[in-house]
Amino acid sequence: MTAIAELLPLEDKVVQRRKRRDPKPHFKRPRRGQPDVLLGSLEEQLPADHLARQVAAIVAEFDTASLEATYSSLGRHGHHPKTLLRVWVYGSLMGFHHATKLARAQATDIALRWLSDGHDVSERSLGRFRGANGELFQRAIDMTLEMALLNKLIEPDELAVDSMRLQPGVMAYAVVK
Repeated sequence: MTAIAELLPLEDKVVQRRKRRDPKPHFKRPRRGQPDVLLGSLEEQLPADHLARQVAAIVAEFDTASLEATYSSLGRHGHHPKTLLRVWVYGSLMGFHHATKLARAQATDIALRWLSDGHDVSERSLGRFRGANGELFQRAIDMTLEMALLNKLIEPDELAVDSMRLQPGVMAYAVVK
């Protein structure tokens, strides 16, 4: 039968592709509670009142469903978009604005390892995520501002723009509230 298939023209051959068993994308599972022989678990190492925990709580409220839908369920499990966003937000608060520096810091910083769920996030993964999701980062800034206004952490009158342009919708929201 294979000899007959080889004789058929190329357009008559049937190409079999992998089928998705589960249409939802698969992401890496958190390993925060997994104990380390020398140091213990990441969960125990990071203090309860650490800034990284606050960043994780804020990013957990962000809606990334549309971004998650773009991930494939085929192949290896990838990093969840919220995991990468947590790493970038905390990294930028700590002064790491380049994927290279952020990936290097992750090797020694307990907070970054905790935010990445105990996985090593490569420089390439961080760079690709940031480059492909500029709109998500802009929405994250907008959502953070809205949450701060709703929780009365900042006053609309005290908003100032320092060498940065705010989107008109955010400014209108800030002025109305």
